Amino acid sequence: MIGHPQIIFGAVTLSVAALVAWLFWILPLWSRPGIFFAVTVVPDFRNSTEAQRLLRNYRIQILLHVAIGFALILAGALFQHFVFLIVGMLWLTVAPLVAISHAHKRVLPHAVAVSTIREASLSPRATQLPGGWNLELGPFVILLVTAIYLHLHWSAIPERFPVHWGIDGRPNGWSARTPVGVYGPLVFGAALVAGLALLAYGISHMARRTPATGGTAADFAHRMAILLVGVEFFLAAIFSMVGLL
Repeated sequence: MIGHPQIIFGAVTLSVAALVAWLFWILPLWSRPGIFFAVTVVPDFRNSTEAQRLLRNYRIQILLHVAIGFALILAGALFQHFVFLIVGMLWLTVAPLVAISHAHKRVLPHAVAVSTIREASLSPRATQLPGGWNLELGPFVILLVTAIYLHLHWSAIPERFPVHWGIDGRPNGWSARTPVGVYGPLVFGAALVAGLALLAYGISHMARRTPATGGTAADFAHRMAILLVGVEFFLAAIFSMVGLL
């Protein structure tokens, strides 16, 4: 079992920062070609030199903001400065949104009038979960392997062990070596993953297809399903680490 909560906190914080960076990194490309940073543009604008420059500057800002937020949160936890911790969390949440707002303002001079023509794609939509059910089983496999590991090392688990720590790193919540106490986080994580899997399935099958203007093959619903699968793996990793405490 993992004996240092600081390692868990650092790993979780780094995972959250990486997830935030990834989400905001790909976010501008998830809209149809005629939309760029929530501005209506000509479909070919996204491939222009100016658009690539704006996208590159935006992504640099995202990486810098995520790095600053992660550093502030880590410094607040390690040096027990609560203000740094709060500022870091706010920075990680608000600063990327500010970067999006700035990018939106820079794209506005390239805006065009909204077309009154409505499009509908007649091609078959992607109704399968991203990667199929084999990939969807991945998060459950992670949780199951953790449960098996805990079962094989049951005697090494203390009769009473901490399950929650304060900002100063000291335990302030405890649990006992019982099936509920040991496997509870894994069961809860499996329930969350199952709910997200059902949501991804529903989105893939029932959401309205976004017109694929410009020849793009993937629609917004399919991309949202991909995002949810990524979140499932993230949650499985987090709850597995919690279980290993």
